[in-house]
Amino acid sequence: MHSSKIETFRQISRILLQRFFFIAMPFILLCWAGLELSYRNQYKSVIFDIEKKQESVVRLSALQLRTIIESVNNDLNIIRNSDEFTTFLASPDSLTRNEISQMFARFLRSKPSFSQLRYIETSGREVIRVNRSREGIDIVAPENLQMKSDRYYVKSMQTLKPGDLYISDFDLNREDGEYTIPYEITVRFGIPVFNSTGNAGFLLVNYDGLKLLQILTEFEVSESSRISMGLLSSKRILSFSNQGSREDLTESFFYHQDEQVDELLLRISSPGNDMNRFNLEDIHYYYSGIEFSGAFHTIFDKAAGNWYLISSYDSNRVKAESDQFFIRNKWLITVILLIISLTLFIIIFLYSLKESEHFYLVATGYVSDFSHDGIIITDHKMRLIYCNRVFESTFGVRFDEVKGKKPHEFLQGQSRIKLSETDNGTNIWEGNVWDMTSSGVYLQKFLRIKTVSTTHKGVQYYIGIYSEPRTILGYQNRGGNDIDSSYLSQDTLDFLSPDLDGKYRHEANRLVMILRINNISDIVSLLSESEESSFIETLSENFQSVLSSDGLVIAPRSGMFLLSDVLENPPMVDVLMEKIDLILSSSRFLYNGRVSVEYVSGLAYSPEHGKTAYELINNAYIALDALSRMKRVKYLVYNQSIFEQVKMVRHIKDEIDTAFADGEFSVVYQIQNDVITRTPIGVEALVRWNSSRLGHVSPAVFVPIMEEDLQIKRLGKHILKMVLEECEAIMEMVPEHFKISINLSSQEFNDKQLVRELVHMVQESRVVSEKICFEITETILSENLNHTSFTINYLHSNRISVAIDDFGTGYSSLSYLKHLRSDKLKIDRAFIKDFPENDDGTIIKAISDLAHQMGVRVIVEGVETEAQLNYLRSLHCEEFQGYLESRPVNIRELRKQLEEKL
Repeated sequence: MHSSKIETFRQISRILLQRFFFIAMPFILLCWAGLELSYRNQYKSVIFDIEKKQESVVRLSALQLRTIIESVNNDLNIIRNSDEFTTFLASPDSLTRNEISQMFARFLRSKPSFSQLRYIETSGREVIRVNRSREGIDIVAPENLQMKSDRYYVKSMQTLKPGDLYISDFDLNREDGEYTIPYEITVRFGIPVFNSTGNAGFLLVNYDGLKLLQILTEFEVSESSRISMGLLSSKRILSFSNQGSREDLTESFFYHQDEQVDELLLRISSPGNDMNRFNLEDIHYYYSGIEFSGAFHTIFDKAAGNWYLISSYDSNRVKAESDQFFIRNKWLITVILLIISLTLFIIIFLYSLKESEHFYLVATGYVSDFSHDGIIITDHKMRLIYCNRVFESTFGVRFDEVKGKKPHEFLQGQSRIKLSETDNGTNIWEGNVWDMTSSGVYLQKFLRIKTVSTTHKGVQYYIGIYSEPRTILGYQNRGGNDIDSSYLSQDTLDFLSPDLDGKYRHEANRLVMILRINNISDIVSLLSESEESSFIETLSENFQSVLSSDGLVIAPRSGMFLLSDVLENPPMVDVLMEKIDLILSSSRFLYNGRVSVEYVSGLAYSPEHGKTAYELINNAYIALDALSRMKRVKYLVYNQSIFEQVKMVRHIKDEIDTAFADGEFSVVYQIQNDVITRTPIGVEALVRWNSSRLGHVSPAVFVPIMEEDLQIKRLGKHILKMVLEECEAIMEMVPEHFKISINLSSQEFNDKQLVRELVHMVQESRVVSEKICFEITETILSENLNHTSFTINYLHSNRISVAIDDFGTGYSSLSYLKHLRSDKLKIDRAFIKDFPENDDGTIIKAISDLAHQMGVRVIVEGVETEAQLNYLRSLHCEEFQGYLESRPVNIRELRKQLEEKL
């Protein structure tokens, strides 16, 4: 007997090893190859992103540095060409010296980054010097001026020619042979000064180097811990990241190693390095020189050589600090392969041993502890033998207390499920069921009942899986145009509540509230499995605590609650809502308050809003539906006007497909005119809808509804196609800079693929891209500044203009315009319509002045009087639009108007 067991064990082991080798090993090797490929692809993706950010930071920093240097050159040339300085050169006496000194002082006050401004003769003798100190601006007396002939920068400037700009290296400023304390990093910029006799000297400005470096760090990225930035010259490397205060600059300023600098300069100057990129061991570098326009010639100090902006990252550090866990821990590949190997070995072992169905049942129960669904297992007589933690926390029961009982004995559900013990299928019943928790709250769940059966014994176990209900909430669709008071279908009403009329059949002053948590997915994502399963139960208990003894809480689905109670009078609704709001704003059920609850609720009460529970549920849901189009409103009580509003929305939604099919959408055009000449310089395309059933529907009504149903993208493409086809007829008669403006909604503008499709439609039409201008509302600006800037740049790259529409009515500010290359700013009619009777035009003047300072054209819409137009002329606005010149017209009338005015 003993030897038989040993032989059996040997046979099983041999079979097990054979199956593992021939079945599991190929799969493990395939998994290894897949994991290795995934790791390499993820690492390449991370490196690609870092190198793109490297290039972006370097190029933006180079642009900023070039802009600063060009600005300094312009400032020095302004001083050199000023009347005061010209007079001083012609007649250098004490009076003209004083005038030029005062002019230097004024200039220094206006330039916080300038620490010193000097005029030095070619011999090196200072003629005029103005310093910035902590006390203010100091004009140095003539007797305190110094001879600077021994300074390297004076020697380097001797060869300057007209149009040259000298740039020194970064150094620590010295006065009288001593470094200034606190330390001052200084960069000197100089230009030659010539008079009738030749080179008369040099204008020299000391630029605060610390401020220069701080300006460059504006473009450092969030991965600054990975990407190091610096400025490289032939003398040293200045690190942006190591900048200290003025009292402690040694770590930043003296950060240089001769061998490292020489090696970097050698790599940069080596031939064939076209990509501006090279590696030294595990450090990856990217660099860019400072390139200038042909307006002036830049002469760097011989000791410094040309400057290079250079960035680097350590590939080993990237791996160690990557946001992707897989890249940081490559050992996971080994662990995963071990887990897969062990799992396959266990599966093959279990299969080889041919374990009984009871073993599989125990395994199912163990796995169910990691599920988000509630799971119960009963024997063939429906007696409970197992339930997981999710089921316990969802229904408020403990397994020890209900073990051996049948589910209907402790769940008290409304559904009666009849099962046949002879059914040997694997999925014998499924559907929505209502079950009551231990605290008396009705929960609706989708229940699937599966079986574990054997060939000889039939069904041995039942497995019940409770998940979210499957019914989709929807309204009654009876066809035609008429919508009666039965807004919801009977299936939806049954879905929302189990036999509510049976509980409150004879009660008056009954209130029904449907409450929906809008951010339920965000809340659930922060909860653990046990917290998630008990969330609805805990919240329902809190709701029950503020209701009367006749109150009832029902949870038809996660994030939705139906509350019913008997109120003495309708005004108590406000009191109840205050209690509900307090519950939802508190954190006692949210486990340390890690997220706030965003909710809306619709209410209805009898007898004003219905006599039966289903009527009240129907009308409460109508109020809830109306709330989806309101902002900053948490609850709404049903009334007839709300129903009419929802009815109108339903009508419009039902007719949208017909409108597209029957061509009911059309376009009208309103001319945009030049403020000075009043000649047409563009038109705005406006959509109109003349429905065969609804009549004329205002864009202010149907556009928000189409945005709500994501139909606005379809409309945008439809309208653009019509505009391009209709405007072909006017292309030959309009001037060169004539623009056709088309509005883009937030959904359209934020859809990259749709924007590409719209651009492609323009390019495929006979209307050139330069004639098209897309108008976006200012609220889009603040949604995602990076995306907005990217999309505007993309449109510009395809020669399409962009205008900011309805400016002044949203919540953004003109500061966005600094970062966006918009072509036109369109000021909303609200800022001109009351001028001059009830508005002095102050706001529109402020907006116009600031826009002009940033080089943005201004168009004002809604101009209706000559007085308004004359005021816009005084503000130097470029364009206007309004009834003063033209109302919106169709394409035929537009052509006639253009023929008359052009």
